[in-house]
Amino acid sequence: MNVINRQFICVMILFLIISLAYSMVIPAFNAPDEPFHFEYIQFLALNRHLPNQTIEERSISTEGFNPPLYYMINALTLSLISKNKASDIQIHSYQDIVDFHRFPYQGFRSNIYPPLNPNYIKWGRGKDRNMFLTTQEDRFPFSGRIRIIHLLRIMSVLMGALTILLIFKTAQNLLPENPNLALLATSICAFNPQFNFLSGSINNDNLVILFATLSICLLTKFMLSEDGKTKWTVVWIGFFIGLGLITKLNIASIAVISMIGIIDVSLAERKRKFKNLIIHFILFFVPIAITSGWYFVRNVGIYGINDPLGWRLQAIQNPGLLMPDRIRSMFFKKIFFQRLFTSFWGQFDWLTIHLPNWGYWIYGLISVMGILGLFLFLLRRKYSRRIKICILLYLGAFLMALGNLILMNFTFISAQARLIFPVLVCIGIFIGMGIASVFEYLSGRLKMKWPIAEFLFMAFLIALDVYALFWVIYPVYRSFH
Repeated sequence: MNVINRQFICVMILFLIISLAYSMVIPAFNAPDEPFHFEYIQFLALNRHLPNQTIEERSISTEGFNPPLYYMINALTLSLISKNKASDIQIHSYQDIVDFHRFPYQGFRSNIYPPLNPNYIKWGRGKDRNMFLTTQEDRFPFSGRIRIIHLLRIMSVLMGALTILLIFKTAQNLLPENPNLALLATSICAFNPQFNFLSGSINNDNLVILFATLSICLLTKFMLSEDGKTKWTVVWIGFFIGLGLITKLNIASIAVISMIGIIDVSLAERKRKFKNLIIHFILFFVPIAITSGWYFVRNVGIYGINDPLGWRLQAIQNPGLLMPDRIRSMFFKKIFFQRLFTSFWGQFDWLTIHLPNWGYWIYGLISVMGILGLFLFLLRRKYSRRIKICILLYLGAFLMALGNLILMNFTFISAQARLIFPVLVCIGIFIGMGIASVFEYLSGRLKMKWPIAEFLFMAFLIALDVYALFWVIYPVYRSFH
């Protein structure tokens, strides 16, 4: 085992430890939409059929419009670890939130567990930054029904760990002659406080990020393969994109760049270009149709041909999620891009816990170094046409993911960077390239050896990550632990 692989194992172990720590420190449901994701899991475990948002007794809150794969996996897990499927955990509804906001101490359902916090800052009656109160059961090592939440979070941690492994493999496949890049790109993602926070919570983003990263890893292998044995790779790309589509639809940008990559490889063949293109497209689309087609056919049957994803009905049922026309312009000018940056690196609970300003300045500097260094990295090296195409595909995936998020916010308020995390591997590689070029420059000027600079940078990332957990997040919940 070489040095890089041993260092990667250390990164993976540290990622698991830190993400598990996040999952234990954050009390139940104090993460965006976590109660609604759990409600979907609980619904499947209890009823063994998908929700139908057109029938009140078969519908659930906002997440009921989501594709089901993440929830099916966790429903099976819930059935194995809880005899009553955690039916004693009562989830609040959107109307409960409205009622609680108006009358926090009266006329409110008393059986909701864990209870909402009447002093939550967003209610306007207090300064607490935790949306839910922490109960006695939510103290480590946890007990009773709350233990179920923390056990389900372990599934998300494992999905995050597999994502980190695939980020490392993708960077290795892209530039095998530059193994330090793989370690840098992986560390940037593994020790991103926001990714640890997400990996420590119940959220379907964790599974779609895994499938998206796996698809990009396979696409990279397909683009750079020279042995001609690429057909099975195309099948697997289609298969995992299909699984991603029945997890969350923001994997669509990966499907688009995969099609572009397939076209490029097929037309680059010396013989039978168009025949190869047709074969590759069949091998790509058939697995997608088999794995995810049934879900979209079902949706058309329920919500109609004019609303195949149920989004119009979702807007009607959840008006509080809609972007008001009167604030749209102000939102994009003053809020959206700032929140996109802060929630990429660290904005916790229900976006109410922030890093200190100096923390954002540091992550901003890392981001700027990555952007500027990336151009230097590309200019100073001569790469094959295929590698250049891969890098352009990564860039295209990022731009499409960002564009889709911007378009979504014209209708729904959802300015959270986790929604572009399916292209986290691309962002990690770009920043890794930039930091690598900066290190090469500084190594020459300061006569510092590369391994030392890399080690110091990784240690710095870990220190920032641990600081975010124990000096920024933990104090908010300290009185309950």
